[in-house]
Amino acid sequence: MINPFVIVGLGNIGREYDNTRHNVGFYVLDLLASLFEITQSTVKFNGEIQTVSYNLSGCNLKGYLIKPHTFMNLSGECVRPFIDYYKIPVSNVLIIHDDVDLKNGQMKFKCGGGDAGHNGLKSLTSHLNTNKYYRLRIGVDRPQNKSYDMINWVLGRLTNSEKELIEKQAALIKKHFDLFLSGNIARFQERINTK
Repeated sequence: MINPFVIVGLGNIGREYDNTRHNVGFYVLDLLASLFEITQSTVKFNGEIQTVSYNLSGCNLKGYLIKPHTFMNLSGECVRPFIDYYKIPVSNVLIIHDDVDLKNGQMKFKCGGGDAGHNGLKSLTSHLNTNKYYRLRIGVDRPQNKSYDMINWVLGRLTNSEKELIEKQAALIKKHFDLFLSGNIARFQERINTK
């Protein structure tokens, strides 16, 4: 079992970033929160942290849901001090983030790999001194117009249809989350990865 577990949604704080493609990590984390019993909410370690519990086959697991308040490019400055303080191994950390290389409605789960130019992942890998953490990549696609500025794209608002797809993805994650926490990683990956 993965106990304690840490789920980090990546995004930028501030109302101007609400419901943007780059804040998909925050959005999905909010949708997953109903899975857990929230026992405490606080702001420390440069982030918004909810302490949660989760009953898995009669075993009460402890977890943390984190939204870094450091802005995307400095996400590691929140996560590293937090897991160091609570002595949580990197192998218990799941990062949820947007991915322009996946189409809307697609998501991929894996452990390790490169950052594909994602500054949040770059910061995490640098501060954690490893890329061996779990990632849940949520597709936000690329603009159809190839000359469209990518920064403007990821900081653009999610459409209603994009939100509906993300809500379906979150429902699928919730349905199979027991597999992840029980350590049945291959089966979780099989159920979550979408074509």
